[in-house]
Amino acid sequence: MGQEIGSGRSAAAARALRRTVWAGTLSRILLAAMALGVLALVWMWLGPKGTSGLGKILPLPPEMPGQAISYESEIKGTDGEKKPFQIQASRGYQDAKDKDIIHLETFSGSFRQTSGADMQVVSKTGTYDQKSKILDLAGDVEVKENARFTARMEKAQFDVEKRSLISQSPVQVTLPNGDIAADSLVADNNGERMLFRGKVKARFNRSAPAQGGTP
Repeated sequence: MGQEIGSGRSAAAARALRRTVWAGTLSRILLAAMALGVLALVWMWLGPKGTSGLGKILPLPPEMPGQAISYESEIKGTDGEKKPFQIQASRGYQDAKDKDIIHLETFSGSFRQTSGADMQVVSKTGTYDQKSKILDLAGDVEVKENARFTARMEKAQFDVEKRSLISQSPVQVTLPNGDIAADSLVADNNGERMLFRGKVKARFNRSAPAQGGTP
């Protein structure tokens, strides 16, 4: 009787041991599978050579192949009278077909006048021909000499050599003593001579009378 009880206990212990071994083996298999899954995800993320991203990272193509491009661009030179000028832009790049053409974004320029004062020219975009020294401007074009005039238009052509301007859209000019609006404008001789064309509308303020005089 005692032997039968002992045998039953031995069998139960053996079964418990087998369950413990099987549970341990199953746990190791699950851990190994999880580890392989993690490694697979890491390999997919880093790629076979350790690069970031999914798989290999291919280099991006150049922004404008075969074209020179620069940011915070600046062009300096002298005009036909050896007066200095300076052109700046947030970005400048060569034309794809004509290497002498430079496209400019957020354009601003400063041009020294015969009087010694500087004429300021700004626009959203500009195209500069390095051979002809011609600037084609577009978008909120403003030509200004502080004490004398401010001209605003949408499109204009500016000759850097001669410091002359031809508007290619309606223009509004503010003078110290009034305003002039016209369909177009040609300005040369440092802005001292302005020819308004098309429909012209002018409004001038009455000058203050001299002391003791009659208005």
